[in-house]
Amino acid sequence: MHILCLFLTVTIPYNIAPLYDGWKVDEWHQFLEAHKGEDVEFNVGGNIITNHVSEYPIDEYLTYRLIPPSYTGFNEIGIYQRNLTNFDEVPLYRNSQSKLKQCVNCHTYNAADPDEYLFHVRAYEGGTVIMSKKYGARKVDLKRAGFIGAGVYPAWHPSGDYIAFSQNETRQLFYREHPDKIEVIDLQSDLVLYSLADDKLIPIEQEKTIFETFPTWSPDGTKLYSCRARTDFAALGTNEVARAEDVKNATTNLFYDLVVRDFSVGGLPGGQTLPLGPEVGGDPRAPRLSEPRMLVDGRVSHRSVTLPRVSPDGRWLIMTVGPWGQFHIWHHDSDLWEIDLKENTLRPLSEINSNNVESYHTFSSNGRWMVFSSRRDDGAFTRPYFAAFDPETGKFDAPFILPPRFKGDHEERFFSYNVPEFSTGPVKMSNAETRMLIKNWLDPQLRSWHFIPHVGSYILSYLFLIAAALCWRWRYRKYLTAAGLVFMASGLIFGSLWGHVAWGTYWRWDPKETLALITFLTFISSVIIEGVSLTGKRVFLPATKRSAGLILHILGLLLITITAYL
Repeated sequence: MHILCLFLTVTIPYNIAPLYDGWKVDEWHQFLEAHKGEDVEFNVGGNIITNHVSEYPIDEYLTYRLIPPSYTGFNEIGIYQRNLTNFDEVPLYRNSQSKLKQCVNCHTYNAADPDEYLFHVRAYEGGTVIMSKKYGARKVDLKRAGFIGAGVYPAWHPSGDYIAFSQNETRQLFYREHPDKIEVIDLQSDLVLYSLADDKLIPIEQEKTIFETFPTWSPDGTKLYSCRARTDFAALGTNEVARAEDVKNATTNLFYDLVVRDFSVGGLPGGQTLPLGPEVGGDPRAPRLSEPRMLVDGRVSHRSVTLPRVSPDGRWLIMTVGPWGQFHIWHHDSDLWEIDLKENTLRPLSEINSNNVESYHTFSSNGRWMVFSSRRDDGAFTRPYFAAFDPETGKFDAPFILPPRFKGDHEERFFSYNVPEFSTGPVKMSNAETRMLIKNWLDPQLRSWHFIPHVGSYILSYLFLIAAALCWRWRYRKYLTAAGLVFMASGLIFGSLWGHVAWGTYWRWDPKETLALITFLTFISSVIIEGVSLTGKRVFLPATKRSAGLILHILGLLLITITAYL
Protein backbone atom coordinates (compact mmCIF):
# COMPACT_ATOMS: atom_id res chain seq x y z
CA MET A 1 0.00 0.00 0.00
CA HIS A 2 1.38 3.41 -0.89
CA ILE A 3 1.94 5.33 2.29
CA LEU A 4 0.09 8.49 1.19
CA CYS A 5 -3.17 6.57 0.93
CA LEU A 6 -3.12 6.29 4.71
CA PHE A 7 -3.81 10.05 5.04
CA LEU A 8 -7.15 9.98 3.21
CA THR A 9 -10.02 11.73 5.03
CA VAL A 10 -8.37 11.94 8.44
CA THR A 11 -8.18 14.59 11.14
CA ILE A 12 -4.69 16.03 11.61
CA PRO A 13 -3.25 18.37 14.27
CA TYR A 14 -2.27 21.84 13.11
CA ASN A 15 1.25 21.47 14.52
CA ILE A 16 2.15 18.15 12.86
CA ALA A 17 5.10 17.90 10.44
CA PRO A 18 4.30 17.96 6.69
CA LEU A 19 2.46 14.84 5.54
CA TYR A 20 3.03 15.38 1.83
CA ASP A 21 5.98 16.05 -0.46
CA GLY A 22 6.72 19.56 -1.63
CA TRP A 23 5.97 21.42 1.61
CA LYS A 24 8.48 23.29 3.70
CA VAL A 25 7.92 22.93 7.43
CA ASP A 26 7.24 26.63 8.11
CA GLU A 27 4.92 27.01 5.12
CA TRP A 28 3.01 23.87 6.09
CA HIS A 29 2.50 25.08 9.67
CA GLN A 30 1.37 28.53 8.51
CA PHE A 31 -1.14 26.92 6.17
CA LEU A 32 -2.58 24.62 8.84
CA GLU A 33 -2.71 27.45 11.39
CA ALA A 34 -4.78 29.49 8.96
CA HIS A 35 -7.25 26.62 8.45
CA LYS A 36 -7.76 25.28 11.99
CA GLY A 37 -11.22 23.75 12.33
CA GLU A 38 -11.66 23.47 8.56
CA ASP A 39 -11.54 20.77 5.88
CA VAL A 40 -8.71 21.27 3.41
CA GLU A 41 -7.92 19.53 0.14
CA PHE A 42 -4.49 18.49 -1.12
CA ASN A 43 -3.57 17.41 -4.64
CA VAL A 44 -1.18 14.50 -4.16
CA GLY A 45 -0.04 12.84 -7.35
CA GLY A 46 -3.28 13.77 -9.08
CA ASN A 47 -5.41 12.48 -6.18
CA ILE A 48 -7.53 14.92 -4.18
CA ILE A 49 -7.10 14.19 -0.47
CA THR A 50 -9.31 15.83 2.14
CA ASN A 51 -8.06 16.37 5.70
CA HIS A 52 -9.73 18.06 8.63
CA VAL A 53 -7.39 20.36 10.56
CA SER A 54 -8.02 20.00 14.28
CA GLU A 55 -8.07 22.98 16.61
CA TYR A 56 -6.17 20.93 19.18
CA PRO A 57 -2.38 20.48 19.06
CA ILE A 58 -0.60 17.21 19.48
CA ASP A 59 2.25 16.81 22.00
CA GLU A 60 5.38 17.85 20.18
CA TYR A 61 7.57 14.83 20.95
CA LEU A 62 7.28 11.08 20.50
CA THR A 63 9.66 8.57 22.08
CA TYR A 64 9.96 4.98 20.81
CA ARG A 65 12.28 2.00 20.84
CA LEU A 66 13.68 1.51 17.34
CA ILE A 67 14.38 -2.13 16.45
CA PRO A 68 15.84 -3.50 13.18
CA PRO A 69 14.37 -6.74 11.76
CA SER A 70 15.13 -9.82 13.85
CA TYR A 71 17.58 -7.73 15.92
CA THR A 72 20.10 -7.93 13.02
CA GLY A 73 21.51 -4.53 13.92
CA PHE A 74 21.69 -5.07 17.66
CA ASN A 75 23.90 -2.04 18.27
CA GLU A 76 21.39 0.27 16.57
CA ILE A 77 18.56 -0.77 18.89
CA GLY A 78 17.86 2.15 21.15
CA ILE A 79 15.39 4.65 22.54
CA TYR A 80 14.87 7.55 20.15
CA GLN A 81 12.92 10.79 20.36
CA ARG A 82 11.20 12.40 17.38
CA ASN A 83 10.01 15.99 17.09
CA LEU A 84 6.52 15.61 15.61
CA THR A 85 6.45 19.23 14.38
CA ASN A 86 9.36 18.52 12.04
CA PHE A 87 11.46 15.47 11.23
CA ASP A 88 14.25 15.73 13.80
CA GLU A 89 15.10 12.42 15.45
CA VAL A 90 17.75 11.98 18.16
CA PRO A 91 18.85 8.89 20.09
CA LEU A 92 18.35 9.14 23.84
CA TYR A 93 20.43 6.00 24.31
CA ARG A 94 21.57 3.19 22.00
CA ASN A 95 22.91 -0.29 22.64
CA SER A 96 26.09 0.72 20.78
CA GLN A 97 27.01 3.11 23.59
CA SER A 98 28.21 0.14 25.63
CA LYS A 99 31.27 -1.88 24.64
CA LEU A 100 29.61 -5.02 25.99
CA LYS A 101 26.19 -6.54 25.36
CA GLN A 102 23.55 -4.17 26.67
CA CYS A 103 19.93 -3.48 25.83
CA VAL A 104 17.57 -0.63 26.74
CA ASN A 105 13.77 -0.83 26.82
CA CYS A 106 10.48 -0.04 28.59
CA HIS A 107 10.72 3.76 28.62
CA THR A 108 7.83 5.85 29.96
CA TYR A 109 6.93 9.33 31.19
CA ASN A 110 4.80 10.63 34.01
CA ALA A 111 1.80 12.14 32.17
CA ALA A 112 3.96 13.10 29.15
CA ASP A 113 6.27 15.19 31.37
CA PRO A 114 9.85 15.07 29.96
CA ASP A 115 11.23 15.83 33.45
CA GLU A 116 9.72 12.58 34.83
CA TYR A 117 11.17 9.81 32.70
CA LEU A 118 12.59 6.30 33.05
CA PHE A 119 13.85 3.31 31.09
CA HIS A 120 15.49 -0.04 31.81
CA VAL A 121 19.03 -1.18 31.00
CA ARG A 122 19.38 -4.94 30.62
CA ALA A 123 22.41 -7.24 31.01
CA TYR A 124 25.74 -5.40 31.42
CA GLU A 125 25.50 -2.44 33.85
CA GLY A 126 21.80 -3.23 34.18
CA GLY A 127 19.28 -1.27 36.20
CA THR A 128 16.47 1.25 35.90
CA VAL A 129 17.40 4.83 34.97
CA ILE A 130 15.01 7.30 36.60
CA MET A 131 14.85 11.06 36.10
CA SER A 132 12.65 12.76 38.70
CA LYS A 133 11.85 16.41 39.37
CA LYS A 134 11.67 15.83 43.12
CA TYR A 135 14.41 13.27 43.63
CA GLY A 136 16.92 13.92 40.85
CA ALA A 137 18.49 11.37 38.51
CA ARG A 138 19.46 7.88 39.61
CA LYS A 139 19.96 4.31 38.48
CA VAL A 140 18.39 1.70 40.74
CA ASP A 141 18.63 -2.07 40.89
CA LEU A 142 15.18 -3.56 41.40
CA LYS A 143 16.56 -7.10 41.71
CA ARG A 144 16.19 -7.49 45.45
CA ALA A 145 15.87 -10.35 47.92
CA GLY A 146 12.35 -11.74 48.14
CA PHE A 147 11.30 -10.46 44.70
CA ILE A 148 11.16 -12.12 41.28
CA GLY A 149 13.72 -9.90 39.55
CA ALA A 150 14.16 -6.58 37.81
CA GLY A 151 11.30 -4.21 37.01
CA VAL A 152 9.55 -4.61 33.66
CA TYR A 153 6.35 -2.70 32.82
CA PRO A 154 6.38 0.66 34.67
CA ALA A 155 3.75 3.24 35.62
CA TRP A 156 4.46 6.55 37.36
CA HIS A 157 2.11 7.63 40.12
CA PRO A 158 0.94 11.19 39.22
CA SER A 159 2.53 12.56 42.41
CA GLY A 160 5.98 11.47 41.20
CA ASP A 161 6.60 9.80 44.58
CA TYR A 162 5.95 6.20 43.50
CA ILE A 163 6.38 3.99 40.45
CA ALA A 164 4.46 0.74 40.05
CA PHE A 165 6.34 -2.05 38.25
CA SER A 166 5.55 -5.53 37.17
CA GLN A 167 8.27 -8.10 37.75
CA ASN A 168 8.08 -10.87 35.17
CA GLU A 169 9.94 -14.12 34.77
CA THR A 170 9.39 -14.80 31.07
CA ARG A 171 10.42 -17.15 28.27
CA GLN A 172 10.60 -16.32 24.57
CA LEU A 173 9.47 -19.00 22.11
CA PHE A 174 9.66 -19.10 18.31
CA TYR A 175 7.10 -20.86 16.15
CA ARG A 176 8.10 -23.00 13.17
CA GLU A 177 4.86 -22.36 11.32
CA HIS A 178 2.48 -19.83 12.78
CA PRO A 179 1.33 -16.33 11.73
CA ASP A 180 2.33 -14.90 15.13
CA LYS A 181 6.00 -16.03 14.77
CA ILE A 182 7.07 -15.21 18.34
CA GLU A 183 5.55 -15.85 21.75
CA VAL A 184 6.54 -14.57 25.18
CA ILE A 185 5.00 -16.26 28.20
CA ASP A 186 5.00 -15.52 31.91
CA LEU A 187 6.36 -18.19 34.24
CA GLN A 188 5.49 -15.87 37.12
CA SER A 189 4.75 -12.17 37.48
CA ASP A 190 4.06 -9.84 40.41
CA LEU A 191 3.34 -6.17 41.04
CA VAL A 192 5.56 -3.99 43.24
CA LEU A 193 5.60 -0.34 44.27
CA TYR A 194 8.88 1.58 44.27
CA SER A 195 9.13 4.56 46.63
CA LEU A 196 11.51 7.21 45.28
CA ALA A 197 11.70 9.03 48.62
CA ASP A 198 13.39 6.16 50.48
CA ASP A 199 14.41 3.72 47.71
CA LYS A 200 12.07 1.03 49.05
CA LEU A 201 10.49 -1.74 47.02
CA ILE A 202 7.08 -2.71 48.40
CA PRO A 203 5.19 -5.86 47.29
CA ILE A 204 1.64 -5.47 45.98
CA GLU A 205 0.82 -8.96 44.72
CA GLN A 206 3.04 -12.00 45.34
CA GLU A 207 0.57 -14.86 45.08
CA LYS A 208 2.16 -17.73 43.12
CA THR A 209 -1.13 -18.80 41.55
CA ILE A 210 -1.76 -15.29 40.19
CA PHE A 211 0.14 -13.57 37.39
CA GLU A 212 -0.20 -9.78 37.61
CA THR A 213 1.27 -7.28 35.16
CA PHE A 214 0.76 -4.04 33.16
CA PRO A 215 0.06 -1.52 35.96
CA THR A 216 -1.37 1.91 35.18
CA TRP A 217 -2.78 4.73 37.35
CA SER A 218 -5.86 6.88 37.11
CA PRO A 219 -4.94 10.54 36.41
CA ASP A 220 -5.77 11.57 39.98
CA GLY A 221 -3.67 8.75 41.43
CA THR A 222 -6.49 7.22 43.47
CA LYS A 223 -6.78 3.98 41.44
CA LEU A 224 -4.31 1.40 40.23
CA TYR A 225 -5.39 -0.71 37.25
CA SER A 226 -3.60 -3.90 36.23
CA CYS A 227 -4.00 -7.17 34.34
CA ARG A 228 -4.33 -10.36 36.36
CA ALA A 229 -4.43 -14.02 35.38
CA ARG A 230 -5.53 -16.78 37.74
CA THR A 231 -3.38 -19.80 37.02
CA ASP A 232 -3.90 -23.49 37.67
CA PHE A 233 -0.28 -24.45 37.02
CA ALA A 234 1.84 -22.80 39.70
CA ALA A 235 3.83 -25.98 40.46
CA LEU A 236 5.06 -27.21 37.08
CA GLY A 237 8.40 -28.64 38.11
CA THR A 238 11.87 -27.24 38.50
CA ASN A 239 13.31 -27.97 35.05
CA GLU A 240 13.12 -24.63 33.22
CA VAL A 241 12.86 -26.07 29.71
CA ALA A 242 10.14 -28.52 30.61
CA ARG A 243 8.38 -25.92 32.71
CA ALA A 244 8.37 -23.39 29.88
CA GLU A 245 6.82 -25.97 27.54
CA ASP A 246 4.15 -26.86 30.11
CA VAL A 247 3.33 -23.20 30.64
CA LYS A 248 3.19 -22.60 26.89
CA ASN A 249 0.68 -25.43 26.46
CA ALA A 250 -1.43 -24.11 29.33
CA THR A 251 -1.16 -20.46 28.27
CA THR A 252 -3.52 -20.87 25.31
CA ASN A 253 -6.23 -21.13 27.95
CA LEU A 254 -4.79 -18.36 30.11
CA PHE A 255 -6.84 -15.16 30.09
CA TYR A 256 -5.78 -11.94 31.79
CA ASP A 257 -8.51 -10.02 33.63
CA LEU A 258 -8.66 -6.26 34.12
CA VAL A 259 -8.77 -5.30 37.81
CA VAL A 260 -8.64 -2.06 39.79
CA ARG A 261 -7.56 -1.16 43.33
CA ASP A 262 -8.14 2.03 45.32
CA PHE A 263 -4.92 3.72 46.40
CA SER A 264 -4.13 6.20 49.13
CA VAL A 265 -1.28 7.28 51.37
CA GLY A 266 -2.45 7.06 54.97
CA GLY A 267 -5.77 5.24 54.56
CA LEU A 268 -8.79 4.66 52.34
CA PRO A 269 -12.41 5.69 52.70
CA GLY A 270 -14.80 3.18 54.25
CA GLY A 271 -12.06 1.46 56.23
CA GLN A 272 -11.22 -0.90 53.34
CA THR A 273 -7.44 -0.80 53.64
CA LEU A 274 -4.60 -3.11 52.75
CA PRO A 275 -1.16 -1.85 53.86
CA LEU A 276 1.58 -2.50 51.34
CA GLY A 277 4.16 -4.79 52.86
CA PRO A 278 4.40 -6.06 56.44
CA GLU A 279 7.16 -3.59 57.34
CA VAL A 280 4.84 -0.59 56.81
CA GLY A 281 1.65 -2.10 58.25
CA GLY A 282 1.67 0.09 61.35
CA ASP A 283 2.73 3.31 59.67
CA PRO A 284 -0.25 5.67 59.18
CA ARG A 285 1.63 7.39 56.34
CA ALA A 286 2.21 4.14 54.47
CA PRO A 287 0.75 3.70 50.96
CA ARG A 288 -2.35 1.51 51.02
CA LEU A 289 -4.40 -0.38 48.47
CA SER A 290 -7.82 -1.97 48.54
CA GLU A 291 -8.40 -5.54 47.42
CA PRO A 292 -8.66 -5.81 43.61
CA ARG A 293 -12.10 -5.47 41.97
CA MET A 294 -12.88 -7.14 38.67
CA LEU A 295 -13.66 -4.91 35.68
CA VAL A 296 -13.26 -7.40 32.82
CA ASP A 297 -13.31 -11.12 33.54
CA GLY A 298 -11.10 -12.86 30.97
CA ARG A 299 -12.40 -16.34 31.70
CA VAL A 300 -15.99 -15.27 31.12
CA SER A 301 -15.26 -13.29 27.95
CA HIS A 302 -12.62 -15.76 26.68
CA ARG A 303 -10.47 -12.73 25.95
CA SER A 304 -7.17 -11.62 27.43
CA VAL A 305 -6.63 -7.98 28.45
CA THR A 306 -3.29 -6.16 28.42
CA LEU A 307 -1.90 -2.61 28.41
CA PRO A 308 -4.70 -0.59 30.04
CA ARG A 309 -4.35 3.20 29.69
CA VAL A 310 -6.70 5.83 31.13
CA SER A 311 -7.54 9.11 29.36
CA PRO A 312 -6.38 12.34 31.08
CA ASP A 313 -9.97 13.16 32.12
CA GLY A 314 -10.27 9.77 33.85
CA ARG A 315 -13.38 8.65 31.97
CA TRP A 316 -12.08 6.37 29.22
CA LEU A 317 -9.85 3.31 29.48
CA ILE A 318 -8.24 1.90 26.36
CA MET A 319 -6.79 -1.62 26.46
CA THR A 320 -5.37 -4.21 24.10
CA VAL A 321 -7.48 -7.37 23.83
CA GLY A 322 -6.31 -10.65 22.34
CA PRO A 323 -7.38 -14.28 22.26
CA TRP A 324 -5.11 -15.43 25.12
CA GLY A 325 -1.85 -14.70 26.93
CA GLN A 326 -0.19 -11.31 27.30
CA PHE A 327 2.23 -10.81 24.37
CA HIS A 328 -0.28 -9.09 22.10
CA ILE A 329 2.35 -7.18 20.12
CA TRP A 330 2.79 -10.42 18.10
CA HIS A 331 -0.82 -11.64 18.21
CA HIS A 332 -2.12 -10.72 14.76
CA ASP A 333 -5.74 -10.72 15.93
CA SER A 334 -5.21 -8.37 18.90
CA ASP A 335 -7.31 -5.18 18.84
CA LEU A 336 -7.90 -2.04 20.88
CA TRP A 337 -11.00 -1.86 23.07
CA GLU A 338 -12.53 0.94 25.11
CA ILE A 339 -14.28 1.07 28.47
CA ASP A 340 -16.47 4.02 29.42
CA LEU A 341 -15.71 4.12 33.15
CA LYS A 342 -18.63 6.48 33.73
CA GLU A 343 -21.31 4.43 31.97
CA ASN A 344 -19.60 1.04 32.48
CA THR A 345 -19.79 0.06 28.80
CA LEU A 346 -17.27 -1.84 26.68
CA ARG A 347 -16.70 -1.81 22.90
CA PRO A 348 -14.01 -2.62 20.31
CA LEU A 349 -12.49 0.41 18.58
CA SER A 350 -13.63 -0.61 15.13
CA GLU A 351 -12.91 2.86 13.75
CA ILE A 352 -9.14 2.42 14.22
CA ASN A 353 -8.59 -1.37 14.41
CA SER A 354 -7.22 -3.25 11.40
CA ASN A 355 -6.95 -6.91 10.40
CA ASN A 356 -3.50 -7.12 12.00
CA VAL A 357 -1.80 -6.22 15.27
CA GLU A 358 -2.82 -3.18 17.33
CA SER A 359 -1.05 -3.04 20.68
CA TYR A 360 0.78 -0.34 22.65
CA HIS A 361 -1.04 3.00 23.00
CA THR A 362 -0.91 6.27 24.97
CA PHE A 363 -2.98 9.45 25.15
CA SER A 364 -1.58 12.91 24.52
CA SER A 365 -1.43 15.25 27.52
CA ASN A 366 -4.53 17.18 26.39
CA GLY A 367 -6.53 13.96 25.83
CA ARG A 368 -7.30 14.85 22.22
CA TRP A 369 -4.96 12.39 20.49
CA MET A 370 -3.84 8.82 20.87
CA VAL A 371 -0.78 7.12 19.42
CA PHE A 372 -0.79 3.35 19.00
CA SER A 373 1.49 0.77 17.42
CA SER A 374 0.21 -1.30 14.53
CA ARG A 375 1.44 -3.90 12.03
CA ARG A 376 -1.34 -3.13 9.55
CA ASP A 377 1.02 -2.19 6.70
CA ASP A 378 2.84 -5.48 6.15
CA GLY A 379 2.29 -7.63 9.24
CA ALA A 380 6.00 -7.54 10.04
CA PHE A 381 6.97 -4.06 11.27
CA THR A 382 5.37 -2.07 14.08
CA ARG A 383 4.79 1.58 13.22
CA PRO A 384 3.13 4.40 15.17
CA TYR A 385 -0.31 5.67 14.13
CA PHE A 386 -2.17 8.70 15.46
CA ALA A 387 -5.90 9.25 15.82
CA ALA A 388 -7.94 12.26 16.93
CA PHE A 389 -10.12 11.59 19.97
CA ASP A 390 -13.36 13.18 21.17
CA PRO A 391 -13.45 12.93 24.99
CA GLU A 392 -17.19 13.71 25.02
CA THR A 393 -18.22 10.71 22.92
CA GLY A 394 -15.20 8.41 23.22
CA LYS A 395 -14.98 8.18 19.42
CA PHE A 396 -11.79 8.24 17.33
CA ASP A 397 -11.28 9.53 13.83
CA ALA A 398 -9.46 7.44 11.23
CA PRO A 399 -5.74 7.10 12.03
CA PHE A 400 -2.68 8.34 10.12
CA ILE A 401 0.91 7.10 10.26
CA LEU A 402 3.95 8.91 11.63
CA PRO A 403 4.79 11.54 8.96
CA PRO A 404 7.49 10.14 6.64
CA ARG A 405 10.67 12.18 6.36
CA PHE A 406 10.77 11.54 2.60
CA LYS A 407 8.75 9.64 0.03
CA GLY A 408 9.10 5.92 0.73
CA ASP A 409 10.59 6.48 4.19
CA HIS A 410 8.56 3.81 5.98
CA GLU A 411 8.80 1.31 3.11
CA GLU A 412 12.59 1.63 2.98
CA ARG A 413 13.33 1.85 6.71
CA PHE A 414 12.91 -1.70 7.92
CA PHE A 415 12.57 -0.90 11.61
CA SER A 416 9.87 -1.41 14.20
CA TYR A 417 8.84 1.55 16.34
CA ASN A 418 7.91 -0.01 19.67
CA VAL A 419 6.32 1.58 22.76
CA PRO A 420 5.38 4.99 21.30
CA GLU A 421 5.07 7.53 24.14
CA PHE A 422 4.10 11.21 23.93
CA SER A 423 5.99 13.93 25.78
CA THR A 424 5.38 17.67 25.88
CA GLY A 425 9.07 18.49 25.44
CA PRO A 426 12.49 16.93 24.86
CA VAL A 427 14.25 14.88 27.51
CA LYS A 428 16.64 17.25 29.27
CA MET A 429 19.12 14.63 30.46
CA SER A 430 22.00 14.75 27.99
CA ASN A 431 23.44 11.67 26.36
CA ALA A 432 26.66 12.18 28.35
CA GLU A 433 24.75 12.35 31.64
CA THR A 434 22.85 9.20 30.73
CA ARG A 435 26.08 7.34 29.99
CA MET A 436 27.57 8.42 33.32
CA LEU A 437 24.43 7.31 35.14
CA ILE A 438 24.39 3.88 33.50
CA LYS A 439 28.11 3.24 33.94
CA ASN A 440 28.00 4.06 37.67
CA TRP A 441 31.11 6.21 37.32
CA LEU A 442 29.94 8.44 40.14
CA ASP A 443 27.91 8.31 43.32
CA PRO A 444 24.16 8.80 42.60
CA GLN A 445 24.24 12.43 43.76
CA LEU A 446 27.26 13.18 41.55
CA ARG A 447 25.88 11.89 38.24
CA SER A 448 26.00 15.03 36.15
CA TRP A 449 28.62 16.27 33.70
CA HIS A 450 28.58 19.59 35.62
CA PHE A 451 30.34 17.79 38.47
CA ILE A 452 33.61 17.47 36.51
CA PRO A 453 34.15 21.22 35.79
CA HIS A 454 32.81 21.98 39.28
CA VAL A 455 35.52 19.93 40.98
CA GLY A 456 38.18 20.88 38.43
CA SER A 457 37.51 24.60 38.89
CA TYR A 458 37.79 24.32 42.67
CA ILE A 459 41.06 22.36 42.49
CA LEU A 460 42.60 25.01 40.23
CA SER A 461 41.30 27.83 42.43
CA TYR A 462 42.84 26.23 45.53
CA LEU A 463 46.20 25.83 43.80
CA PHE A 464 46.26 29.45 42.64
CA LEU A 465 45.18 30.85 46.02
CA ILE A 466 47.68 28.73 47.96
CA ALA A 467 50.40 29.87 45.58
CA ALA A 468 49.30 33.49 46.09
CA ALA A 469 49.55 33.14 49.87
CA LEU A 470 53.10 31.78 49.57
CA CYS A 471 54.17 34.45 47.13
CA TRP A 472 55.49 37.64 48.82
CA ARG A 473 56.19 39.49 45.59
CA TRP A 474 53.29 41.79 44.82
CA ARG A 475 53.78 41.57 41.07
CA TYR A 476 52.89 37.88 40.95
CA ARG A 477 50.53 37.56 43.90
CA LYS A 478 47.86 39.81 42.38
CA TYR A 479 47.63 37.68 39.23
CA LEU A 480 47.54 34.43 41.17
CA THR A 481 44.76 35.76 43.41
CA ALA A 482 42.70 36.98 40.45
CA ALA A 483 43.03 33.61 38.69
CA GLY A 484 42.03 31.77 41.88
CA LEU A 485 38.88 33.89 42.24
CA VAL A 486 37.86 33.30 38.63
CA PHE A 487 38.12 29.52 39.04
CA MET A 488 36.31 29.64 42.39
CA ALA A 489 33.42 31.58 40.82
CA SER A 490 33.33 28.98 38.04
CA GLY A 491 33.21 26.23 40.66
CA LEU A 492 30.24 27.88 42.38
CA ILE A 493 28.34 28.21 39.09
CA PHE A 494 28.94 24.62 37.97
CA GLY A 495 28.17 23.44 41.50
CA SER A 496 24.73 25.03 41.39
CA LEU A 497 24.05 23.45 37.98
CA TRP A 498 25.13 20.07 39.32
CA GLY A 499 22.89 20.57 42.38
CA HIS A 500 19.91 21.19 40.11
CA VAL A 501 20.46 17.82 38.42
CA ALA A 502 21.22 15.93 41.66
CA TRP A 503 18.61 17.48 43.99
CA GLY A 504 16.25 19.44 41.75
CA THR A 505 17.34 22.87 43.10
CA TYR A 506 20.21 25.23 42.35
CA TRP A 507 20.93 26.11 45.98
CA ARG A 508 20.03 24.39 49.27
CA TRP A 509 22.05 26.35 51.84
CA ASP A 510 23.60 23.19 53.18
CA PRO A 511 26.80 23.67 55.30
CA LYS A 512 29.27 22.76 52.53
CA GLU A 513 27.91 25.07 49.83
CA THR A 514 27.22 27.87 52.33
CA LEU A 515 30.81 27.73 53.61
CA ALA A 516 32.05 27.69 50.00
CA LEU A 517 30.20 30.95 49.38
CA ILE A 518 31.62 32.47 52.59
CA THR A 519 35.12 31.41 51.47
CA PHE A 520 34.62 33.14 48.12
CA LEU A 521 33.44 36.35 49.81
CA THR A 522 36.43 36.19 52.20
CA PHE A 523 38.87 36.17 49.30
CA ILE A 524 36.99 38.99 47.59
CA SER A 525 37.30 40.99 50.81
CA SER A 526 41.04 40.31 50.97
CA VAL A 527 41.40 41.56 47.39
CA ILE A 528 39.52 44.76 48.16
CA ILE A 529 41.41 45.45 51.37
CA GLU A 530 44.77 44.80 49.74
CA GLY A 531 43.84 47.24 47.04
CA VAL A 532 43.97 44.90 44.10
CA SER A 533 41.14 45.06 41.61
CA LEU A 534 40.59 42.37 39.01
CA THR A 535 41.86 44.77 36.33
CA GLY A 536 45.31 44.67 37.94
CA LYS A 537 45.30 48.26 39.24
CA ARG A 538 46.76 48.93 42.67
CA VAL A 539 45.42 51.35 45.25
CA PHE A 540 48.19 52.32 47.65
CA LEU A 541 47.02 51.56 51.16
CA PRO A 542 48.79 51.64 54.49
CA ALA A 543 50.80 48.56 55.38
CA THR A 544 48.40 47.64 58.17
CA LYS A 545 45.48 47.36 55.72
CA ARG A 546 47.57 45.28 53.34
CA SER A 547 48.45 43.04 56.26
CA ALA A 548 44.76 42.73 57.13
CA GLY A 549 44.11 41.66 53.55
CA LEU A 550 46.80 39.02 53.79
CA ILE A 551 45.29 37.77 57.07
CA LEU A 552 41.90 37.43 55.31
CA HIS A 553 43.66 35.54 52.53
CA ILE A 554 45.08 33.07 55.05
CA LEU A 555 41.65 32.81 56.73
CA GLY A 556 40.22 31.93 53.35
CA LEU A 557 42.75 29.09 53.05
CA LEU A 558 41.63 27.76 56.43
CA LEU A 559 37.99 27.92 55.27
CA ILE A 560 38.99 25.97 52.14
CA THR A 561 40.42 23.23 54.36
CA ILE A 562 37.24 23.07 56.47
CA THR A 563 35.00 23.06 53.38
CA ALA A 564 36.97 20.23 51.81
CA TYR A 565 36.45 18.01 54.86
CA LEU A 566 32.72 18.71 55.38
